[in-house]
Amino acid sequence: MALDDKAKEALKFVQDGYDKAEEEVDGWFVRNKLSVAILTGVAVGIALLAIAVLALL
Repeated sequence: MALDDKAKEALKFVQDGYDKAEEEVDGWFVRNKLSVAILTGVAVGIALLAIAVLALL
C-alpha cells in the first residue's frame, strides 16, 4: 500500500509540474518552439528523476 501511495504522490507531483510549465509556456510558445522543446525535455527528465527517487524511498 505504501508504494501505491508514493506512486500516486509522484504522479500528482509530475502533473502539477507539467500544468505549471504548460501555463508558463503558453505565453511565448509560438515565438520560441526550440526553447519549449528543451524545457519540456528538462521537465520530463526532472519528473522521471522524481519518480525514480520516490520509488527508491
